[in-house]
Amino acid sequence: MLKPSILILSLLVACVPPVSPANESEDGNENTRLQEFAFDPFDDPIGHSMVLMNAKTKIIERFGPPINVDSWELPDRTSDAVFPINSLEYDGIVFVVGENEGQTGSWIQSIAVTGDSHLLKFGLAIGSKRDDIIAALDPEYFLNTENQLRMTADIWEERTDTEYRPGEVVRLDSHIELNLDIDENDSVTKFFIEAIEL
Repeated sequence: MLKPSILILSLLVACVPPVSPANESEDGNENTRLQEFAFDPFDDPIGHSMVLMNAKTKIIERFGPPINVDSWELPDRTSDAVFPINSLEYDGIVFVVGENEGQTGSWIQSIAVTGDSHLLKFGLAIGSKRDDIIAALDPEYFLNTENQLRMTADIWEERTDTEYRPGEVVRLDSHIELNLDIDENDSVTKFFIEAIEL
C-alpha cells in the first residue's frame, strides 16, 4: 500500500541541508550492499536520482514503453496537494512511480520483480536461494520465515542540486523495505522493494 508521506520527496528538496559527499553514510562509511540493492537493484542500473526526481524518465529509457500503465491520484495527508501515481508494467517487473503535482518530477515508490530473466545486483535473480540472498546482501537484521525473507534499509542520495539550490549538496532520505517471497524449494519467487512510512 502506498504511504502518502513518502510521496512528498519533491517538497523535501527545497528544505534539506548541505551534507557530506555522496556514497558515504553519516559516519563516513560506504553504503552497505543492502542499501545499494534497495536503491537500484538491477545489475544494469536504472540510473534514477531522488534529488533530480527523474525516475519515470529513466525507467522508460532503460526498459522502453511499458506493456501496461495504470494511473490514479493520491491526496497528501497534510496539504491540498494531489499526487499522480503510475503503475508501469513490464515483462516480469512492475514499477509504481509517484509524481509531483506539476508532473515535473517523479520517484520510485515500489518495484516488484517476478521475471527470472532480470539479473539483479550481486548475481541475484528470481530463483536465487534464500542463503545466497542473505550472503549477498549481508543484512544486519532480517526476518526469516518459511515463505518470506524481509529486510529494511535506510537509504539516501546526496548530490549537487542544480535547480532548487544551485551548487549546494543536498540529501534525500527514505526508509525501504525489501520483501522476498520464498517457495517450497527455498528459492525466491518475488522481490518487492517499497518505500515505507515511518
